[in-house]
Amino acid sequence: MQPVLREWSDKTPHNTLALAGGRGVIMSGLAGNYVREVLGHQHDYSILRVTTYPLPLEKVRALVDHCDEIFVIEEGYPVIEKRLNGPAWSPGQGHTR
Repeated sequence: MQPVLREWSDKTPHNTLALAGGRGVIMSGLAGNYVREVLGHQHDYSILRVTTYPLPLEKVRALVDHCDEIFVIEEGYPVIEKRLNGPAWSPGQGHTR
């Protein structure tokens, strides 16, 4: 069941990825609303908004490969940050899963 859910998470339109500049933001929950409010409509950030889980790993990989710097903005327990912490997800490393 987990592979089916992972595939669904990457394909659902609820988890959105917009690639732009070399700085990236992964955001979830209400914190994502604050990020959008601060950045406004004109910005040069690549943004992944996570609204459903499991984490959309293909979209995360696309963001990490595109950006030089990534910020994770989430509320409460750092679910996304803990999942992505480590050298396998470092920006600019050209990794495989």
